[in-house]
Amino acid sequence: MMMWKWPWVVWVLQGLSPSEAFPHSPLSIAEDDDYCFRRPLQPYPKLNNITSKVRLTSVQVYVRHAQRDEYTHHSCFPKGQQVNYTKDCNRVHVDYAIDEVAAVSGLKLRKVFVDSEGRETCETGQLLNGAKDQMTRVAHWLRDAYLADGASLSDVVNLELISTDKSRTLGSLYYLLSAFLRPQDELPKTLDVRVQDNAEDALGLNYRDCPRVKALEGRFNTGRFVQTQSHSDSYHSCANLYTQLVGPVNFDLSAANDCFLSQYCSTSTYPPGVTVTPSLFNCVTNLRAERRFVEYGFKGFSVADDDPSWTPQDAVEKCSLRVAPVVRGLLSRARSKGKLYLIGTHDTTVACLLQALGGLWDGHWPHYGETVSVETYQSEQGRRFFRILRNHKIVNFPGCPPASSFCPLSVLEGFITSDPVLASEAYRERRCQEVADLADSSVSPRPPGPSQGRFFWLWTIMTFVLGCLLGRLLTTLKQQQVEAAVLEGSYTRI
Repeated sequence: MMMWKWPWVVWVLQGLSPSEAFPHSPLSIAEDDDYCFRRPLQPYPKLNNITSKVRLTSVQVYVRHAQRDEYTHHSCFPKGQQVNYTKDCNRVHVDYAIDEVAAVSGLKLRKVFVDSEGRETCETGQLLNGAKDQMTRVAHWLRDAYLADGASLSDVVNLELISTDKSRTLGSLYYLLSAFLRPQDELPKTLDVRVQDNAEDALGLNYRDCPRVKALEGRFNTGRFVQTQSHSDSYHSCANLYTQLVGPVNFDLSAANDCFLSQYCSTSTYPPGVTVTPSLFNCVTNLRAERRFVEYGFKGFSVADDDPSWTPQDAVEKCSLRVAPVVRGLLSRARSKGKLYLIGTHDTTVACLLQALGGLWDGHWPHYGETVSVETYQSEQGRRFFRILRNHKIVNFPGCPPASSFCPLSVLEGFITSDPVLASEAYRERRCQEVADLADSSVSPRPPGPSQGRFFWLWTIMTFVLGCLLGRLLTTLKQQQVEAAVLEGSYTRI
């Protein structure tokens, strides 16, 4: 397998060496993350031994949208064509069905904006046919986990739908519901889904009123890691290979990564004249993964030359500032009773949500159809508990007993209330305006070297001379103290 790395990078992916980090395929990172959502779903971890003592009171499921068509949206190929991608916000309060020709069971979604009006929203044309099969799998998975055979949804919980105002999230939610609902559920054919103006929707990480987030993004992009990676031999080799096989297009690592993964998952053909070999696919996706590890503060990936301009704390703060309203909503929903929340969102939101909740992201990028579920339980004595599942796998929350099936809800409450950014919107807004410390503490991409001129050498010589003089002075003073102590009889040799 070809691995693209630099000598100054240290891989610590769950204790694996670089050659073992992505073992499944030459298309390494895509397979390791199961980005295309092709593997069998994990079984739901039931609480068989304690179900008689607690009852499930609420569930909120954050669902990453299903398969999308990307290359026609980005200009990452010379002859890529735009899909029907529009922003028509004159019809925001209308019935919504992603498949108008054959709406399953007549189901429709009616968008209800939680803010004053919908502007800069209504994005359409970003979903592929494969999304229906992916969301059907998720729907059956969730139904089996939370509803007994033959049970009516309306008799058990109240359903609440939330989504970003994008066709890929609304459409995915539509397909999920079409497979999730049963005739015995007795729900109306038109269901309300709460959406928010795209410019202010934290569920889509689209806060535009936070200068600190923009400053943190700029700090990362101009920091040592990105600059060193961008000037590495591996990066230049990948960019040259991209130009040779794809064509005369500006090499944008993020856009190329999205295009390659979308095409790989859809198995559709590339534009005429474009050839994407495993080597090219591998170098693009792995370089992007490495940059993402640092950007999002994944603790399992580190660099030998630590970058003081971008720390894991910076990464978590950026995520927390962007996703704080979602976290507060998560806590509010965890305190509710008799509710099932289905929430359509994006991969970046899922990753930031996990990081904001105590650095829970494990380095595997959220795949199509990814789910993060927050379950709340109540005991016979009235005590409340919670647990977090990622694709039905239990996530260990900080402060929770490691061997316990679930955790007191007070631990989650304490974690959120102890972080002022997560706990208070007023504090978050004030923090968003603070950028002076980021500008004052900027760090150059590489440590200073001998090529910086005569002032560098002058400063080095002066420092050396002053150090010698100071050392001599301290030695003389120490000797005088020792001699005085010996004369007074108070000095003891060790």
